[in-house]
Amino acid sequence: MQVQGNGSRGTVLKEHSRRIGKGERSIIFGLQSFGEGIDLPGRLCEHVVIDKLPFTPPDSPVEEALAEWLVSQGRDPFMELSVPRAGMKLAQWAGRGVRTVNDRAVITICDTRLVTMRYGQAILKGLPPFPLVRPSLVKRVG
Repeated sequence: MQVQGNGSRGTVLKEHSRRIGKGERSIIFGLQSFGEGIDLPGRLCEHVVIDKLPFTPPDSPVEEALAEWLVSQGRDPFMELSVPRAGMKLAQWAGRGVRTVNDRAVITICDTRLVTMRYGQAILKGLPPFPLVRPSLVKRVG
């Protein structure tokens, strides 16, 4: 198991590639930065698990001002700013598993909002035309 923080990003990726090349098992556990800017084609990335939709709070003054302006115009900054940005980031993360036309990967998204919230459908439409498997939502215990 390769864990982000146990060595540099390059070291983690190099060890992962070495193990896969030798026919060994290797799993990388990483945070958001491992969903961006890495290239793991073919057998190097066959399953991507995404725990939640990548919404980011509008924390810059420019984003806050834009959101306020949209509200003043009777528009919805969540649907016009947050949803498209989350969709783009989700597509980028899912793209970790499909780097070439010959790659095949399972993309598991654990966030049920993707199928239970209206904005989830908009995000799904922005993803590449992956076959979609929707198992029954897991019942919560407790």
